[in-house]
Amino acid sequence: MPNPPTDYDALGALLRTAGAAARECFGRAQTRRKRDGTVVTEADIAAEAILVEGLRARWPGDGLCGEEGARRDAGAGASDGIWYIDPIDGTASYVEGLAYWGSAVARVDSAGIEVGAFYLPRLDELWFARRGEGAWRDRERLQPLVDAEPDRHGVIFLPSRFHQWGRVDHPGKARNLGSIAAHLCLLAGGAAQGTFIPPGWRLWDVLAGLLLLEEVGGVALKLDGTPLRPLEDTREPFVAGTETTCRFLLGPRGIRARQSP
Repeated sequence: MPNPPTDYDALGALLRTAGAAARECFGRAQTRRKRDGTVVTEADIAAEAILVEGLRARWPGDGLCGEEGARRDAGAGASDGIWYIDPIDGTASYVEGLAYWGSAVARVDSAGIEVGAFYLPRLDELWFARRGEGAWRDRERLQPLVDAEPDRHGVIFLPSRFHQWGRVDHPGKARNLGSIAAHLCLLAGGAAQGTFIPPGWRLWDVLAGLLLLEEVGGVALKLDGTPLRPLEDTREPFVAGTETTCRFLLGPRGIRARQSP
């Protein structure tokens, strides 16, 4: 079995360090509401500081954009990119004592998403992808997705407030894990056939998972059926997964916004 690509070990070590800091506060972290109404904890702040320091040390010319406020412009070099950082994707799950939360980072260069990684501390599970070199769960390379028609055994991931946004006549199961990054990574790993990402997402939520999905042959489509361009189509709702499931979710039995009363 081939070894994971360059930077797997370095990013894995950094994400595990951030995860360890978050675990230290697990179950007792102080919380507050941000202006957008979402929750932030002291663990988010601590994890972002660790990630920023580590990324700056290893990629000194790169820019940074973190959910909790880290900002730095990229250098003038042709090889310089920008890192998008989500110190804890799934903060609500973290506060609620659930398992699916963790740190996500992704590097973007002039050609798009180059590297993405996501680490789940409570499961000690590392997801990693490098453009053109494959996707990995821990040290096991992910296989191409199997495209199949949705049926009663198939799974789709939906957001926790989907019942307030819309409806879908999917014949199988629907699950929510509390983390967009987890949904996309597990989708790339074959745990589900598709997912719906509602409007309002941010780049640090989706970039790592979208790269994993692309590396195993999955697709991401806007609700008009055209390919998602995450760097240009920021915050637009989209579906992701196998081609057949995405087309189902965009069809007459698929995702439909709830009608206003």
